[in-house]
Amino acid sequence: MFQEMKWLSEKHIEHRMETCTVTRAQAIGSAEACLVSRNDPMHDSVPYLRNSLPNDTDILHEYFIPRSQFVSFVDGMRKVLTDNKTNLLNASVRIVHQEGNFLTYSPEPAFSLVLYINQSTDEEGNRRMKKATEEPSRQEAAMGFEVFKGLPMPKGPKKKYNFEDLEVGDMMFVPIAEAEDHTAAQNKMSSAAAGWGRRRDRKFATQLVKNDGKLGIGVWRIE
Repeated sequence: MFQEMKWLSEKHIEHRMETCTVTRAQAIGSAEACLVSRNDPMHDSVPYLRNSLPNDTDILHEYFIPRSQFVSFVDGMRKVLTDNKTNLLNASVRIVHQEGNFLTYSPEPAFSLVLYINQSTDEEGNRRMKKATEEPSRQEAAMGFEVFKGLPMPKGPKKKYNFEDLEVGDMMFVPIAEAEDHTAAQNKMSSAAAGWGRRRDRKFATQLVKNDGKLGIGVWRIE
């Protein structure tokens, strides 16, 4: 009940108390609906964000989802939060474009889902937050598997990794041997990709991923 009252007040009352008196949806729909300076939405003082409740804390989650899979991710997230009885205070979505840098948020155009969650600081609250964090993260990682195009592993001693076949946004999957150290394998792959790309003005990013139950290194070409 409290959450419903909060959301209704944000939608129907809050904007009437600001400089821009139309709703956000109206402002987005019309370029002239609400014009404000850059400093206007940033003028608020931050002390009011401090949580004064000793037994509660607020946590911010953000997930980067390929645009074609955003609806299915939200459906899965809804089930996780509902089953977990998560106290969701706010949710927002922002557009994320592919960027030409090594530490990009996403290897392809995506949507970012931002969740503002309240939790109790006792053992039960920590358990629920752990569940609400791990399950969506696994779902987010699984969504990312479809970025690659299923490039085959190269054969022959003269061509170990086919980096030249990767276009920007593609991923090459390199399986890890069962006895191989995961961190060492990723570092080795990162070094090989960086060395190859440095000589050809190309950049790559690596991450541990699973493909059909097999653990390996995903190598994305990002530039």
